[in-house]
Amino acid sequence: MDPSSPQTEFLKNVPLIPLRDLVVFPSTLVPFIIGRTSSVQALARASETDKLIILAAQMDPSIDNPEPKDIYSLGVTAKIIRTVQMDDKNVKVIVEGKRRARILEFLSSFPFYQVLAKEIKVIESPGKESEEELKRVLVLFEEYLKLSQNANFQSIIPALRDHTPDRIADIIASHMFMPLDEKQNLLETINSRERVRHLYFLL
Repeated sequence: MDPSSPQTEFLKNVPLIPLRDLVVFPSTLVPFIIGRTSSVQALARASETDKLIILAAQMDPSIDNPEPKDIYSLGVTAKIIRTVQMDDKNVKVIVEGKRRARILEFLSSFPFYQVLAKEIKVIESPGKESEEELKRVLVLFEEYLKLSQNANFQSIIPALRDHTPDRIADIIASHMFMPLDEKQNLLETINSRERVRHLYFLL
């Protein structure tokens, strides 16, 4: 099951990991640590099959065992790149975000969540005005990285210029420090031009 394939729309029985205080965007490599038994088991199932998993943020990170109502319905499909067992309980995971995905139904809840989801196609708004808006956001983001003393800013900015506006907006959003609900809002902004404008306002 390849989430990059244009034929892939509905994904069935995909393991889900609810995330605390983290929103993963498409086109990004993200490390995080999981320790809940259900999350470790979901990771193991995905690792045994096609390494595809769905990641969605919890609305309240303090909840230890989130129910479906506690998890945002829009998340991402992600490919498991690497896992490292840190101790008896915790596993460090590196994933690559692929596409936005809407959780349509929770098909099972034990020993971990498996869901029916639909990949979301991003709405692009090409044009000269969109290009100018993106250039302005890139300039502001470069200043943001310098002010935040991000050690990687020299490599982040050149790498961004080779991507589409949609991917650039997602990569920028992933590097910014902001409240969880603000990041989720950016993830749920399907129109790439609107997302760029939102980033301009935030920057």
